Amino acid sequence: MSASALFVQDHRVQFLTENSKTSLEDATVQIEEMWKTLSEEEKLKYEERAAKDLERYNRQIKRAIDEDSQISLKDGRKKIKPTSSWNLAQKHKLKSSLSHQPKLDELFQSQIEKKKNQSIKIVKIPFSMENFKKKFEKYKKFELEKEDELCLIHNLKFPDAWLITSKTEVMLLNPYRVEEALLFKRLLENHKLPAQPLEKPIILTESLFNGSHYLELLYKMTADDQGYSGSTYLSDPRLTANGFKIKLIPGVSIAENYLEIEGMANCLPFYGVMDLKEILNAILNKNAKEVYECRPRKVTSYLEGEAVRLSRQLPMYLSKEDVQDIINRMKHQFGNEIKGCVHGRPFFHHLTHLPEAT
Repeated sequence: MSASALFVQDHRVQFLTENSKTSLEDATVQIEEMWKTLSEEEKLKYEERAAKDLERYNRQIKRAIDEDSQISLKDGRKKIKPTSSWNLAQKHKLKSSLSHQPKLDELFQSQIEKKKNQSIKIVKIPFSMENFKKKFEKYKKFELEKEDELCLIHNLKFPDAWLITSKTEVMLLNPYRVEEALLFKRLLENHKLPAQPLEKPIILTESLFNGSHYLELLYKMTADDQGYSGSTYLSDPRLTANGFKIKLIPGVSIAENYLEIEGMANCLPFYGVMDLKEILNAILNKNAKEVYECRPRKVTSYLEGEAVRLSRQLPMYLSKEDVQDIINRMKHQFGNEIKGCVHGRPFFHHLTHLPEAT
């Protein structure tokens, strides 16, 4: 073990105790920096320890090799064990590896330094300020009276990078992220999950819901016209849009009426009664009136995936008219409320501020 390694070994426990949030790798780097600041006298103590440790190790290796090379016979004689060229090579490796320890320490240290000094990867996007000024002059006639008004300039030879300006700044717009968010909003509000018939209908009981208030709410919901058999289906869009087909079967009296799930969406894994309970909780506790307000988490995640899938089917290069249409729909439907796609990535990337007109 080298002198610096002994120093790290001696101080690692104390350092980690005093700096509990520091990782082992960072702690090693910082202790090695402390080693560099030691005086020659302090370093000499550890170098002497390292030399003694190396001598001890060499003695142990030599003893082990000597003991292994001789096998005791019953009459007390020593039989020399034949030594192959492979064994000799292995012994040579053991001896030489000790002398290479300082080189290994230096190599590992250089790797750590290299990792610390790694620069952040920078991607260059072709951009000409001169061309931008020409384009901007062309659009000056469209006076941007409000700060949130947007003026589309042109794309930057990338399908997802369009130059756009407001009254105060120049930005990059990713139209695909905007379209993804618009699609998700539309699906959340209007998409109806198809209910597939169940082989065995699920009868809804108080014990299944762990309470009677959920059943009371279902009985109050809008139902279709009564069929020939006297049974009806709950037609509330908060249920049907989320893929539940619930049948109300009349009994001899109102008290004997019961409900059963006859059909359910099968496009979601493990979709069932707990998701129906989530819808009813939103109605009871959050007074959810609209479909988008009572979507179960599984349905929300599914619709996010559908929005991403549909947005990726858009043409790779959109025309300027298409991008302008996306901007108009974004302003109309989102206002200033939503500024990112379903993954939270922003629509706009700030480039620079525009100087105030003089």
